[in-house]
Formats: sequence, structure tokens, C-alpha cells
Amino acid sequence: MVSPAQPSGGRVQGAPLRAILDFWKTVTPVDSIERRLAAMPLDAQQALNLSIRAEGCGVLASSWYPAVACGAFLDAMMADVPVTELDTFVNDAAEFIMKESLGGVHRAVFRVVGSPALMRDHAQTFWNRQFDTGRVRIQELGPGRQRHEYHDWQAHHPLICRITFACVAPMFVAMGVKSPAVSPERCVARGASEGFCSAIIHWTP
Repeated sequence: MVSPAQPSGGRVQGAPLRAILDFWKTVTPVDSIERRLAAMPLDAQQALNLSIRAEGCGVLASSWYPAVACGAFLDAMMADVPVTELDTFVNDAAEFIMKESLGGVHRAVFRVVGSPALMRDHAQTFWNRQFDTGRVRIQELGPGRQRHEYHDWQAHHPLICRITFACVAPMFVAMGVKSPAVSPERCVARGASEGFCSAIIHWTP
């Protein structure tokens, strides 16, 4: 099954959606966000029922939300980001999300038990906590190099794809990995003929 460029089905768990909204609030005035959300299609507004001034923006971390509606929200977010600033926006969002996800005790435990090999072995389990469609494939390319691929991802959106890949670097930092970096290879939103998205992850062994 080929991943679509824009969401065609599936659901996104509330926790990552909530984290992205919280990040958006750190870089954009709340009034501007409210205007963007009010301009979303009505069915997306009703499905998400966002309240940007409420705790967690009204998103329940353990609930699941339709990916098509989440795509409308991500489109609204991207409308405020100049193309020349998108890389910085994506990396800052990834750092914020992983800081929220791996704080305190969780970070300490992750550093003790985490490794790129563990990431490879348990990647699908991690993925399934965020999305209910999609398969993760991780290939070892040699010392300090992996290829991460996302297949059959019906909830795919170009922004969430980039942020998801970018989150690998701060995740590896939390494991104690030296100098991790992410080099995107292909994305279905950019016409990848293979029908999946991928990036090379490299670090100092």
C-alpha cells in the first residue's frame, strides 16, 4: 500500500497532537492561532474541538483523532511558516516534543536502556502509540548509520512526516548517542515513486 501525500484515513493519538499544539503556542501569538483554527474546514473543527487557551488545548492525550482533521490543523500551522524557515521550525518542534516526552525520570531510564539497536527492535511499538496506520522499517547501514522508512502510512502529512523524522535526533541524544543527525531522503509529498518516506540517521559510533 502506498502512503498518501495528505492524510486519507487512520488516526493520530492525542499526545503528539497536544505536544505540537503546545509548541505552536510558543512561537505564534494565541490570537493568530485562533484565527487559523477558525478558518479550518468545519468538519475538522468539530472533529478536533480545539480550545487553544485551555489546558492541553482541549486535546485528550489518550484519545485518538481522525488524521484527515489533523491534516487540516497541520495545514493551518504551516500557513504561518515561511518556506525559508521550515527547517528551523521542524527541528525546534522536534526538540520541544521530545523534551516534553522524555523529561525527568523517563529521560534517565531511556539513557540507561536506550540504544539505536533498541530503537530498531522496538520502533513499531513506539510508532503504534502515536499512529494506528503505518509500518516502520529500520535498516542498519554500518557503524553509526541507519535508514528509517515509513510505509503504508494513511495518516501521512508532509509536516508531521518531517517532524517525526526530526524527533529521532533528540531521542538518540537522550540515549547518550553522540552527534546524531537526520538527512531526509524521500517523501511521498515530494513525489517519491517508491511510495514510502525515508531518512538516513547518522551519528558518531
